[in-house]
Amino acid sequence: MQVLRLADLVAKPWKNGGGSTREYLVHPPGAGAEGFFWRISRARVDRHCAFSIFPGIDRTLSVVEGDTIDLGFRNRVVRLDRTTPPYRFRGEETILCRIPGRAIEDLNVMTDRSYWRHEVTRRRIEAATVLDFAGDHALVVAVSALSADTIDGTIDLAAGDAIHLDAPGRLALAPLDRPGEVLVVRLDHIATARA
Repeated sequence: MQVLRLADLVAKPWKNGGGSTREYLVHPPGAGAEGFFWRISRARVDRHCAFSIFPGIDRTLSVVEGDTIDLGFRNRVVRLDRTTPPYRFRGEETILCRIPGRAIEDLNVMTDRSYWRHEVTRRRIEAATVLDFAGDHALVVAVSALSADTIDGTIDLAAGDAIHLDAPGRLALAPLDRPGEVLVVRLDHIATARA
């Protein structure tokens, strides 16, 4: 189990240079914008812009702070905010985004679909709750302040902090702000040709 503090994450430029993102985790460690099998990061989007293109990558976007973002695909427009479910799309799609109000911050999960798959869910934490995790990796991202019981004792998580589990397990959470909320990312290795 690893605790990742939002304040410690280093900003890196987007692949297309249009903005910056703070990376929670990437596999393999140290991989760049083109050489990863999976990547979980948090980006700030404060203006209309084009998304980077990632051929062969499945992506899921979840708004964690701010107002709304409109994703303009060739055949549809999707509006996301703090209440909408995580939205999955293909990294090779051309997307123009619009920010109709305040800037947003989003959680961005990407996997190379030939080797890994992911799932992202929003979970409200109304009271003390135990979450069970399966899969090869899980990342629990606090959207609001929470406490978590770990093998090292109880720790407080500020909004944006995360806990990484690299094996199936369980985690006890309690809201510090009510109601609490987390985003849970599950990662599964589906092919053995590459690690």
